Amino acid sequence: MYTKPIIRQAIFLLIILLVAFILFAGLLVRGQLSSTLSATKQQQEKKAARVATRLAEKLLQARERVRILALNPLIEHEDPQVIKELLMKTMEGCPSCEALLVTDHKGLLITEIPPGNLRPYLSSDQLASLPSRCELLCIEPASGEDHFAFACSAQTEDPENKGRLIIALLNLNYVAETTLLGNKDDEVLLLADQVTDDNKAVLLFAPEAGHGSPSLPFIVATFGPIIKEKAAPYLQGTALISGLDWTITVTKPFESFVAENLKTTFSGIRLSFFLLLPILIMLALTIIAINHSRRYFRELALRDGLTGLYNHRFFQTELQTLIKRKAYRKISLLMLDLDNFKHINDTYGHQAGDKILQRVAAILLENIRETDIAARYGGEEFAVILPGISLKEALKVAERNRKAIKNRCACTISIGVSALPECATTAQELIKTADQALYRAKAKCKDRVEEAKYLSN
Repeated sequence: MYTKPIIRQAIFLLIILLVAFILFAGLLVRGQLSSTLSATKQQQEKKAARVATRLAEKLLQARERVRILALNPLIEHEDPQVIKELLMKTMEGCPSCEALLVTDHKGLLITEIPPGNLRPYLSSDQLASLPSRCELLCIEPASGEDHFAFACSAQTEDPENKGRLIIALLNLNYVAETTLLGNKDDEVLLLADQVTDDNKAVLLFAPEAGHGSPSLPFIVATFGPIIKEKAAPYLQGTALISGLDWTITVTKPFESFVAENLKTTFSGIRLSFFLLLPILIMLALTIIAINHSRRYFRELALRDGLTGLYNHRFFQTELQTLIKRKAYRKISLLMLDLDNFKHINDTYGHQAGDKILQRVAAILLENIRETDIAARYGGEEFAVILPGISLKEALKVAERNRKAIKNRCACTISIGVSALPECATTAQELIKTADQALYRAKAKCKDRVEEAKYLSN
């Protein structure tokens, strides 16, 4: 019966702890996420700028190589093998170059390095626009998969033969991969206005497959969808390629972001703090609950189960302690006994009698100080210790309680009052003199307060 309040309090503390833990975890994740996302955004912007700069350099180099080829007189040689050897030497110094083609002014293929037969997949419209500008071409080989390459061209000046067209196809995927400097986790997209009809971005580089879901604390797994939605714009960086108004977008996959940032964070010192703080809170609450429980059960052992007042044992111990310690120069004692209580029990039953005892106890507590000690002495008898109160003052307290009980309860009470040092010098004498005063009150007419006399043997 007495353990139920403790169980309820323990459950309540656990609920508070759980709510505090969730709030703490949410705030920690939110704060750390904001900081991490901001740093990631800056990193992605730098990567995008680096890729854009690298692509611009590679495109410029490719243009210059094509122009140099156009100025070489061997490019107009009648023997295709001579032109082929010239193209092979050029390819050796340009690892990002995917293919070199030479056509006549009508678009007929003269030679191609490597011999991949790319010419049939280049439309006449694409070739017609190349002498005027560099473009990003979509080539559709036999496999059916679109292949994008940057094409830059130059035309030789030969009025008699109307010149020849040199086309260099730059492997943008290779350039993007080398630009990332070994970082295989980011996705690189290129958006150019003439790539496709619906203006879709071209995937230059995709991260390696098979990352899998990293092992993370449950809080990240729980908030995963929310984090992913919030993180989307922060995981991208964009930059323009100078001179072309093309846009490079570098995107970090969410799984990679989690693996590189959150996992590192939660597996380090902050995770220890994250887990340690709730444990410390739980330990502190457990200690508080244990101490509270000990005080609770100790209090139960000192209390009367019916009235909630202190019991006879505590009354005796506390009175002797106060007198021996001499904490107060004056100590008064009230001994109270309900009048005709047996008649009440016999007439109305013991339950009615119990309610009267509880009511009397409540009235006593209302009419004494917090420093005073009210106890159930036994049966229908009560005792009140009044530290620091003289006999004269104690009589006033007794009278106040007598009137309150008579007016608010269906019974009366007789009270004997004694005091130290006026009527006694020890605890036993104080109890004896107060008890004698109580019997005199009972013997006279009941419902009265009687003052103790000096102890008489």
